Amino acid sequence: MIYGNLNNDNDLMRFLPEALKRGISFLKEIDLLNCEAGEYEIQGRDIYANIIDTQTKQKECIRPEVHRKYIDIQYLCKGSEIIGFARDCNENIVSEELLDKDVIFYNKVENESELLLAPGDYVIFFPEDVHRPAYTNGENKNIRKVVVKINVDLIK
Repeated sequence: MIYGNLNNDNDLMRFLPEALKRGISFLKEIDLLNCEAGEYEIQGRDIYANIIDTQTKQKECIRPEVHRKYIDIQYLCKGSEIIGFARDCNENIVSEELLDKDVIFYNKVENESELLLAPGDYVIFFPEDVHRPAYTNGENKNIRKVVVKINVDLIK
């Protein structure tokens, strides 16, 4: 997992593979607050983005998940959210596998930590990073976020 902020990530960008830089550059080049929600291709199905308008939920309503074929860059445009994260210990109990959608959901996850995101913040999750996005400790709130999906084969 890598944490960054679009307004202050020049030092981090020096160390990232080109595919991740391309995903982050998309976030910087588009007016994300004013474009339509939906899917945007950046480099075909190898790199694409989903712009999502949603509402945060209580933690227990969101299942932890992992992806094996894609890396996620989860960027918060508007609102605030908590994202839970942990390394996949390969001992988590699977509640559902949707391999055609590249998502495995777990019932729970061991050693989960939390990260509070504010607008401009992003987190990069790799296949071994379990994450539980878009939850709150208080009232459910409207948020806009972008999830950039990057094929893992681009950085192997």
